[in-house]
Parts: sequence; C-alpha cells; structure tokens
Amino acid sequence: MIKGLVSIIVPVYNVESYLNNCLNSLLAQTYAKIEVILIDDGSVDNSSKICDEYAKKDNRIKVIHQENRGVSRARNLGLNIATGEFFSFVDGDDTVEKNYIELMVQKLIENDVDLVRLSWDRGGKKCTYAINFDKNGNALVTYENVTDLQWFANIWGLFRFESLKYYFDENLKYAEDNLFVFEYFLHSRRKRMLLANNPYYHYTIVNQSASQLNVLKRLEISNIFIQRLLNRNPVDEKLEYLCNKYIYKDYLVALYYFIDSKKLEENGITLESVKKKIRELRRNGYREYTKASAVVSFLYRNHLHFLMGVFRFLKRRKK
Repeated sequence: MIKGLVSIIVPVYNVESYLNNCLNSLLAQTYAKIEVILIDDGSVDNSSKICDEYAKKDNRIKVIHQENRGVSRARNLGLNIATGEFFSFVDGDDTVEKNYIELMVQKLIENDVDLVRLSWDRGGKKCTYAINFDKNGNALVTYENVTDLQWFANIWGLFRFESLKYYFDENLKYAEDNLFVFEYFLHSRRKRMLLANNPYYHYTIVNQSASQLNVLKRLEISNIFIQRLLNRNPVDEKLEYLCNKYIYKDYLVALYYFIDSKKLEENGITLESVKKKIRELRRNGYREYTKASAVVSFLYRNHLHFLMGVFRFLKRRKK
C-alpha cells in the first residue's frame, strides 16, 4: 500500500466512443499521486486497443484484459491489484473534473471520514442527494442519521482501503454498487461518510446501460439485494427500516405501472400481490417521509382504478 496514492479503477467494455475523453480527464487530475487501472472486460470494439495505447504513453496506467465477466468481476480484479492507500471508481464512458480526486482527498482527510462522495452531472442536469447540506455544501453522515439507502446508490467517490471488508457481489446484476457502498460504510472503521454538493462527476447516459432495467427486473433484483444485505449483516431496527423504505419505493413504482401496462400481469405479478406487499411493509412500520410522497402513495393504494381511467381517457383524447 503506497501512502497517499489513489487507485482509480475503470471497468471498460465496448466504450470506444467515450474512452478517450474518460482517460484524458483522469490523466489531467490536479492530484498527481494516482494509478489508473483499466480492466478491459472482453471488449469487442476498439476499447482494448485504446487502453493499450494509453498505457504506452503514461506509466501511471495499468491494463488488464479478461474475458467478459461483468462489471463486478472487473471492479474486484481492480481492487486486488491496486496498490494505493485510497481507491475510487470511474466508468469507462464517464468523465470527471480535473480536481475531482484532489477535492475528495482533501475532504476525506480534513473531516476524518472513511468515504467521500460528490454530486454528479447526468446528461447536463445536476443530481445530488436528498439531504440538507451545510453552508459549505457538505453533509456528514453517520449510521445514526442515515435515512435512505439511496444515499449509497452509486459507486462514485473516494474510499480508504483500510476499511474494505466486502468486495462486489458478482451474482448481483442490479444495485451491486448500492450493496458494496453501504456495506463498506457499515463496516468501516469510523462509520463516517461525507457527501459534498460538488457535481464533479459527469455521468454519460447510454441506452444499453445495465441501470436501465424494466420495472419487473428491478422489483425482482431489489428483493434479492435487500435479502443479501439482511443475511450478511447484523440486523437491527434501523437496518430493517432502511430496507423496508428501499423496497417500498419499488413496489410503489410497480403499482404505478399498472396504470398503463398489462406487462406485469402477463409476467405473473398481479395488482393484488403488489398491494399486499405494500400493506405488509406499512405494517412493518414504513411511512412516507414527505407530504408529497404520502399523497402519491395514498392515491396509488386507494384510487388506482380511478387514476387508470383518467389516464386512459386523457391518452385517447390526445390521440
């Protein structure tokens, strides 16, 4: 482990149109002590060639080629060969601001936290966390004040190697980053995370992205994610509440999809089964945490058929 060195792990799979911009943004970092680990996950376009070309030009770049095993296997391989005191992840089709790493290292050390995560830009729109930031644009998170697992829903940030216990679950195809980040936080030495309202990570929207799952798949894998989390970690009332809240949102989304789609019923999910699960979660204590979400939840649960009628009437009028 090299003190002060940041290992930036980049899974690469068929991103030839974006990879040059990604690597240029990493090599332009104002924080000099970096190593960039490119895991070529069986690309069949020119991505492999681009990786090798950059490695020849800059000795901070390491390239590993492997058969296509998925993003989690690629990230785990990167973690195994990294030599830094800290590590970070960047996707091969994304870019970062030149002071992305420097800012996170500074905030991590100054605030004595295990993990720093920044806001991000998605298709030109700033995205951030549903949390109150202080006047400096920071929010300190401890286990006691966590209210939403969505705070851990992407992999971008800076981590300390000393707090790494679990690697990525290679069998989980959705929310694998959520599971990794939350378990890292849960088992970290300090149990302190800093969220910073700086949109220095630029996320590229690609149609083939694994995150663009249909509601059926999302519901199925969200249940798997929650079960893995509960099975692998000591369960307390706080963790049960967070899991209920996480899955509750996905069941509300499923309920919404009954308004304009028969696909759920065609795939064996009935309206009554979704409502039953929502009632069960509410009995277990989950309630909406904003007035707006409470109103939407009430309408979906109690007046869905009316909403379906209105929606279809307006759709016919529009045609």
